[in-house]
Amino acid sequence: MKKFQNGLLVGRVLLFCVSCAVVLATVAPLRPRGSGPNSMLYIGAMACIGTFFLKLLFVRWEGLRFGHIRACQGRGSPLRLAFGFIVGLFLSGYTH
Repeated sequence: MKKFQNGLLVGRVLLFCVSCAVVLATVAPLRPRGSGPNSMLYIGAMACIGTFFLKLLFVRWEGLRFGHIRACQGRGSPLRLAFGFIVGLFLSGYTH
């Protein structure tokens, strides 16, 4: 039984990852004309919004609240936001 539950968990994680890729593939063709940084910013912002709604859907599907996954504001929120922003800059290649 436990092995079956682990398989379901892995399946839900993979479904979330594939859903995120679908959101990105859906948003990318809708970007404004051109290939400058504004286009990349648009894709990133729209994909972020879409992924947020996916997270909301999956959290509700599990019967959880945002507080259970530490997605609510708290004392450490500004530090987590800054850390995520810096990691995002690093991953996107904007650091020199």
